[in-house]
Amino acid sequence: MKSMPAKGRPGKGSHRQKGLERETSLSKHAPLSDRAKAASINKQLDPDGELIAPHPNWNAFLGTILSDKGDRAGAAEHFRNYLTSCGGELDVAFIMRQISLVSGPAAGTLPVTKGTSTAELVSMVRSALQGRARDDRLARYLRDTGLAERLDDRTVETLESEGAGPQTVAELLRLRDESVRRPQPASPVIETPAAPSPEEQEQIWAAAAQNSLHYAESLPNFLCTEVVRRYLDPNDRPYDTLQLRLTYFDRKEDYQLITARRTYQQTGGATTRGEFGSLLTSIFSIGSLLESHWDHWTTLRKRRTLVYYFRTPLAQSVYKIEFRPSGAGPFSSTKASQQGFVYIHAETERVVRILCQAENVPLNFPVQSAASRVDYDFIDVGGNSYLLPVAAQIRVDSPAEEHRNEVAFRDYRKFTADSNIAFGSVKN
Repeated sequence: MKSMPAKGRPGKGSHRQKGLERETSLSKHAPLSDRAKAASINKQLDPDGELIAPHPNWNAFLGTILSDKGDRAGAAEHFRNYLTSCGGELDVAFIMRQISLVSGPAAGTLPVTKGTSTAELVSMVRSALQGRARDDRLARYLRDTGLAERLDDRTVETLESEGAGPQTVAELLRLRDESVRRPQPASPVIETPAAPSPEEQEQIWAAAAQNSLHYAESLPNFLCTEVVRRYLDPNDRPYDTLQLRLTYFDRKEDYQLITARRTYQQTGGATTRGEFGSLLTSIFSIGSLLESHWDHWTTLRKRRTLVYYFRTPLAQSVYKIEFRPSGAGPFSSTKASQQGFVYIHAETERVVRILCQAENVPLNFPVQSAASRVDYDFIDVGGNSYLLPVAAQIRVDSPAEEHRNEVAFRDYRKFTADSNIAFGSVKN
């Protein structure tokens, strides 16, 4: 015969069910006192003395209780656990605000909202990264965030090095651009090392210039796959994805579209090339005519990195912008000067990132502005390590369209006479 629970004491299953029903009936907008009550229901012990199996929102509710009791460290741990599990139904923005509150330098730190300080933003992002929050959720939250202070490149780059994903970095860069006219923080948000001496700055720049001018000579013959996802801003989805076979042979780059009866340039829109040497040459080849100076320290991919500002004069520039409208239209090319930043790895004195902005673009040219970013890293090719492009972004604005390309380089392998070339498909 099945035993019945004692009068006035529900059975194990019914106890758990009632607790969950009462918990899940709460809206994410319920007051904190109601959420705390729901958490206390889940915290009760069942008749066997075991903790009831937690609801997906359990960590969030327990974090609220611990925060009310003054256990800020314990509260932060449970809020981060909630973000890690991603199994609950509460708004991620609410959890981010709670993390900001309990992780701040003092009780009562304001949540990250419109007009927040840069220090509060950094604290919130770091807490979310420690809790392994999903990149898209964190980016979505940042989309509704505004700053009362200026956000600089070093702060964004440091957060990127600490694990911020591409969508989060994109939102941080947007905040950087939007806050450019805001006042500087009263104190540095990211600890900054002392600037190198003028002699050290000059020596590192000269070494990087030599390495860059001989960069093409240092590369082996190789093959790789280049994947280009092309967007028309502000759309979040690419309008097409190009897959190219990139061959580097005898210091020349050759781009061939895979499974397409047209050339790379015939695709229209914005295209990019020159990441394997010509971009570096366009910056360093004019020598003393190049305006350059040390700008700041940063951390890039966990490496200590020096950042230099540069500007090339138009008369000596070898930089070109190439563009063809996405529909039918003539192919156009023009010469332009450049300004931007060169990132030099302190240990190897090699360029690991270039940010470029076109200047002196002719008024009658179909492109109004052009900017690019190229990231380099050390990649194994045929058993040896080489500094090679790993990612790039290009933005080209015309009167009718705003183009953005996200480029990834992968599957590097050494080119030999008997190389077997095989490329897979890429999903949008």
